[in-house]
Amino acid sequence: MEQQLSVILQKECSLLAELKQNLLLEQQALLERSAEKLHTLCHRKTELEKSLQQLEAERLLLTGQRSLKELAKNPEQAELLELGEKLKTLLRETRELQQANLLLIKCELAVWEQVQNSLFPQIKSYTATGSLEKEKTELGLIVHRA
Repeated sequence: MEQQLSVILQKECSLLAELKQNLLLEQQALLERSAEKLHTLCHRKTELEKSLQQLEAERLLLTGQRSLKELAKNPEQAELLELGEKLKTLLRETRELQQANLLLIKCELAVWEQVQNSLFPQIKSYTATGSLEKEKTELGLIVHRA
């Protein structure tokens, strides 16, 4: 069982390292505003995440709810703990990269929204009861609707 678990953990480490590299490339594509690269990288990221989910399911079938510390009680099984630490590090790094990429996307969307607001300002219109309605039009006017 330890050998199977070790193989699964090594595969997970390999996939996470590839996912990390993919996220770095995704970040570069976001900065370059390359939609084609971004599309390709997002597709690859989805494939990697599916593979990781499958491996994690295999690992859970093999170990149940037991932690690596419980499984690696013998000194010969220290490799399992090392792989576990490597996985934790890679998971933390990929999570940080995903958050950074999400922030880049949000910033880009905020800039685009500002451009849209500049090109197509919102007009203020008031209903018959005097409440404010906001509608997007090409004119920056204040109107009253009865």
